Amino acid sequence: AANRGLLNEWRLQSLDATLNELTNLQGACERIKNTPLPKPYDYCPRFFMHVYCILLPLVLVDRTGLATPFVALLASAIFLMLNQMGKNLENPFEGEIYDVPLSSLTRTIEINLRQSLDEDELPKPVREMNGVIW
Repeated sequence: AANRGLLNEWRLQSLDATLNELTNLQGACERIKNTPLPKPYDYCPRFFMHVYCILLPLVLVDRTGLATPFVALLASAIFLMLNQMGKNLENPFEGEIYDVPLSSLTRTIEINLRQSLDEDELPKPVREMNGVIW
């Protein structure tokens, strides 16, 4: 396009900067996807969470009395859910329901680019399936 005179010097530099940034961002996403988490990052929080959940009723029994099992269960459930949420977010590009909705994002970008080129046949946006946007 530059050789045919469709892009002036400023637009060519802007396009080059945009492509460089896109390449850098893609590389960063690939590093996130391909970097394994060390085992202690999985084992240690889970171990300390279980110790905390076991010791929690002993600490609460003086203050909560007969409600100790319920209070400890509620607090333990919150910690267990937070731990599971962290595990679900460890791999954001695996195509699971908790991941980044890459299909939807890329389709939206495609539609926007095609609209800027004044194309008539646009793909349909990605719709949610069973409450999940892929």
